[in-house]
Parts: sequence; structure tokens; C-alpha cells
Amino acid sequence: MKKFTALLLVMLMLCSCCVTANAEDTINSGELLKQHSPSEITVLYPELCDYLAGQFREYKTDISVESFGVNVKDIDSIFFSVLCENPDIFYINPHDFETTVRVETNDLISIRPYYLLTGSALTDAVAEFDKATEKYLEGISPDWSDCDKALYLHDKLVLTCEYDMEEFNQDLLIFTAYGAMVMNDAVCEGYTLAYKHLLSKVGVESHYIQSLPMRHSWNLVYIDGKIYHVDVTYDDPSNDNLGRVEHKWFLLSDNEISSGGVHHDWASSAKAGSKIYDKSWVKNVSTAIYKIGDSDYYIDQLYSASIYGSLMRRNRDTGANKSQYMTTARWLVADMANGAFWERAYCYLAYDGKYFYFNDTDSIYRLEPGSTKPEAIYTKPENTDYDIYGLAFRLDGTLRVTIKKNPSDMDVIYALSGDFPEPTGNNPKAPLSVDSYEVKADGTVKLLRYETSDENLILPDTINGKTVTELGSNLLAGNTSLKNVIIPDTITEVPSLLFYNCTKLESVTLPKNLKRIESAAFMGCESLGELLVPDTVAAIGKNAFMGCVNITLKGKKGSVAESYAKSYGISFEELNSEPEPDVPVPTVKTVKLSVKLYVKQTCKVTNDFGGSVKYTSKNKSIASVSSKGVITGKKAGKTVVTANSSGITAKITVTVVAPKLTKKTFTLKKGNTYTIKIVGKVGKATFKSANKKIATVNSKGKVRARKRGKTTITVKSNGVTMKCVVKVK
Repeated sequence: MKKFTALLLVMLMLCSCCVTANAEDTINSGELLKQHSPSEITVLYPELCDYLAGQFREYKTDISVESFGVNVKDIDSIFFSVLCENPDIFYINPHDFETTVRVETNDLISIRPYYLLTGSALTDAVAEFDKATEKYLEGISPDWSDCDKALYLHDKLVLTCEYDMEEFNQDLLIFTAYGAMVMNDAVCEGYTLAYKHLLSKVGVESHYIQSLPMRHSWNLVYIDGKIYHVDVTYDDPSNDNLGRVEHKWFLLSDNEISSGGVHHDWASSAKAGSKIYDKSWVKNVSTAIYKIGDSDYYIDQLYSASIYGSLMRRNRDTGANKSQYMTTARWLVADMANGAFWERAYCYLAYDGKYFYFNDTDSIYRLEPGSTKPEAIYTKPENTDYDIYGLAFRLDGTLRVTIKKNPSDMDVIYALSGDFPEPTGNNPKAPLSVDSYEVKADGTVKLLRYETSDENLILPDTINGKTVTELGSNLLAGNTSLKNVIIPDTITEVPSLLFYNCTKLESVTLPKNLKRIESAAFMGCESLGELLVPDTVAAIGKNAFMGCVNITLKGKKGSVAESYAKSYGISFEELNSEPEPDVPVPTVKTVKLSVKLYVKQTCKVTNDFGGSVKYTSKNKSIASVSSKGVITGKKAGKTVVTANSSGITAKITVTVVAPKLTKKTFTLKKGNTYTIKIVGKVGKATFKSANKKIATVNSKGKVRARKRGKTTITVKSNGVTMKCVVKVK
């Protein structure tokens, strides 16, 4: 259900009443989208959709649409459809925008999109997106059929992108083609939009479709004049092995995709009637498929009763398959002494345009197409008891390998360092990169895996002069040696499963500017005691501390840590108020400084004079200062506080800002709620409704709509009185 917040505007020149509204949701469910696909909606409104796409590409923030005569009830569907049909416009929030509407007719006057990125961040992201597009298209021949191009891009997207399993992830870029192609992290919308974008670049028509009951999207792809379903998301299983690519949902008819009872109720009048590919041979292949000349190459993971995987060469003209090379290893079931092995060969295939790369349990091999003599170019470390369970290239050409205990375990990914040696007939061991890290596009470093047997660990903030800004999931998972860990201040997010089953972990020092703790980050850390959570943390994921039976969260009163602890029944200890922000005074004759405070907020001047100090305020009604140098904001305004000692003077310009409400007017439907938010609140705030029959408000500012009408909520904070108007429909 869409939520609307209305602000009444009187336009005297027009003698007309207009409403500014905000539309927001996590999946678009406009009435038009219940009956039509986004492409069909753009056909219904071609001029408006072309116009909006052009305005978005020019980064416009206030777009007049009055001349198109569109009704406001259709704009959320139209807005969403424009972005679906133009995946390169990834920088606009697809589920949130403002509109100005003429009340008498409900006609739309203007639209104001919300940009996910602005300024240099936006221009840099567009450049990254274009670069990623070029990388994806590398390896495609213009002579290929549309089916070949669709298969190649399908496989490359599955190999490169990972489905975002964090249900509380608030980064809206995972819903976009940018998320899938640049961040390599997306949900179904991101996969669908990326696939549409890439297909358009090679001349293959495709469209975005969605099922509202499924809360899922996928593509309709046009091959040789016929329409087929392709669900790239479902072909990228979340319970994954590196290099795994399914083809069960590639080029299906309406009947086939709906036969399993999974896909249903999609909105589109287009009919996928052709069954040519419903039972294609590719449906049984779980590795990437590479077209070279007149042959297709892939790994048959069920090659024989002995479960030895084989690199297969399939003749396109005859359909005949021939084994080019068969592995001789079997993947044994861990912790079983009877030699039981899995009924599948977990070897996967990668191709760099010259060589094939594939794995068995212990090594990675390189083989030229047509050859039958592979060369081992990497062997797992001798002290590693676990097996290799897959490999794949990143877009930047880095070959990665996963070594883990069982196929159902989460991938533990290592990046192979440096260029591979030319064939020499020997078996070199390619070393793992330092602490298994990767350099990101922005020049910073992401740690992928950190192996240590030490009890105490300080994670690095730089590697080879590059700043470490990101930690990979499972970075330290399963480490039973660790007791104390310090995470550097260059990190702003604790990823999911970072300390999974670190059973001896006793203490962790979190970064001072930490923003998020993802779900299951500390799962199973049964020895973890007190954890100080910085007040900069804005979100903590579901079950972040599951199994942490001895934990106590420490933080400020009213912080996210406190509310999270209450929700999950975790012990919480309130910290004493942190030291007030200091205004440093260097030892020079005259110093000019400045500080910004909210009303009733305080700060303290650091006494670096070495003797007694006299403090004065030019205007005590705006800001006072005590004999100990504590400055207190009194009311909005600007004044100067002077600190003087032995001829050394510091003049501190103090700007005092009053608290304010984020919204001064809003509209609710009967029964709905909205929580009033205050910027600059110090201490407690009080809330009072002028008419409780229309809307009530509790001590935390949560407003509940009771019946139609309008009332005023009076808010008092920091000694300042503010008012907001609530209208109940």
C-alpha cells in the first residue's frame, strides 16, 4: 500500500489548490502494474515516458509534467516503468518520489525524483557502470545468434553477481542494474534490470515483468521473433558454490515456467508460446557454457557412476558430446571414515578467451580448447584439509577459488595473485594473495579472508598503502583461536557472519564511525561479553547476536543498541554521557574558533593555557559560559565566547540552532501512524494533541489517526515549542 504525506500549498496566481505528495514502497504495486508490464505502460504513455527518461538523464530535480494531462493515480506505475525500461537510470529511487497535484482534477503538475547519488558520486558511478558494461560485453562475437548472446550474458551475470541475503539491507542500489553489475550485489530487480540493459547493448529485445503476489521480477526475452521467460535470479542459487550456474529458468514458455507452481500471476499481455527450449540440453548443466567455434564447452558433473566430472565438448551441428578431459578426484564427505563421497563432482569451468580453467579437489588446471593435456597452475596449501569446491573469474580478470569443508557450507573465497605463468610442464603453486584481499574500483581494499591462529588480532587499516574500507562476510568465521579483536576505524560496516562461530571470542573493539552491524554478524560467539556499540550505528540486522549467551550491549540511552537489546531480550548497560565535545585552544596569542550547538546542548573549552582562565560571553541570552569553560546554548542566534589567560585569548564564535521538526504537516489514513522526528533534540521532548478524537500522540511522538479531520500536535523540546498539523482522511 502506498503511503502519502500531504503538504497544502496555495497558489494565488492560479487561484487553485495543489497538494505535494510523497510516494514510497519497497515494491511497486500501482493499479496499472497489476494489469500491465512496465513496457506496456510505456507504450500507453510514450511521450511522457520518453520525456521523463530524458529529464532523469539530465539529472533534473523538479520536472513539470502538467502539459501531459496525466492523473496522479497512474504516476507511480509510470514512474516505475520508465526506470524499468531504462536500466541505465539506476541513480533514481524507484520507489520514492514527490508530486504536486491539482486537487480539483487530480491532474499531475510536477514530479520531483529522489536521487540515490548526487554530485561527483553520481558522475563517478555512471562512469563505473559504463566500464562494467564494457567488461560484460567482452568476449561476445557479433556473429553469434541472439540465443548465444543471451546465454553468454546470463552465465556471466550469474557468475559475477551474488544475491543479497540481508533482508534488512537498506541500500536501494541493490534494486538496480548498478547494484548487480558494479557492486556485484543485488536482489531480483537488480538482476532483471542488469540483464535487460546488457541484452539491449547486443541488440536483443527484452522487458521487465513482475508478479506482485510473488514479489519477484524476471525478463521476457525476444529470440527470433518469439518470446521466452528468463529468470536469472533463480538460476543463481543462494546456497551456492563459486562457479555454479543453473539454466533451469533459461528461455521457457508460459506453460513451462508456470508448470512447477513457482512462477504465477505475472502482469503482461505478451504470450510466450514457443516450447523450443523448454527441454533444452542446457537445463541439466550447472556450470558456465562457453561457445567456441562450432562447439559448446561445459562441465558434466555427473559424468559416470564414479562421479568424476568431465570437461565436455558438444558439437552444435550434431548434438554429439565428447569428453575432452575427465577429472579423477572425488569429493569425500567430511568427518566420515568410510570413504563416502558426494554424488556430484564439484568442479567448475572458467574461460579467459585463451584457456579453460577448472578444478578438482586439490588443484586448478589450465587447458587450451582442443587439447587433452591440462596443466596444474595452482595447488591448495599442504596444510589445508578441506577441498576446492569451485572457481570463477571476476570482471577485473582475477581468478578466485573457494576452499571449504562441505558443498553446503558458505564459500570461503581466495583470490589468486599475479599473472599465471606460461606453460612449463611443471606444477607451480600459485600463492594466495596477502590475507586474501581484493582492490576495489575506487582503489580501496576489501579483506576477503584472514587466517590467524593468534588469540589477539588487530585487523589492518591499510595494505600496500591502500586503505582497507570493507570486510568480507565470513572473514573470521569459525576461528576458534581468537579472543580479542580490534576493527580499524576505516571500517563502517560489520558484515554478516563476520565472527560466525568464533566460540572463544571475548571482546571486540568496534570502529568509532560504525554505521551498520549486519545480521548474524556475531552468531555463535558464546564467550563474547560486553560490547560497546558506538552511537553512530544506525541499524543492527536480525539475529546479529544469536547464540551470544553472555553478551551485554553497552551504549547511549535512546540509541539503536538499546532498542535492539530490548527487542531481542539482550542485556543492555547505559553508558554515562560521553565527554562533551571539546574546543581545543592552542597556545598562541590570539585564536579564532567556532562551534555549533543546539539549544541546551553544551561543550567545554579545553584548558591548554597552563593557568587560570577567564571566560565571558558577549550575549549570555544566546550562549552562556561557566567559570570552568562549559558553553551552553540558550536560544537560536550567534555570539562570541572569549577565553583569556596571561595575554593569550581565544575567541570562539558560537552558533546556536533551535531544534526543528522534519515535517510540519502530514496526512494519515484512519488507523495509520506516523512518528514525529526532531532534529537537534537534547533531553526529553513532550507531545500533545489539540484534538485526541482526531489524532492521539504518545510520549515518544507516535501519532495515531482516529477519525477524519485536522488537528495540531504541539511539541516541546530543548525549551522550544514547535507545532505540526496532521490531517486524517
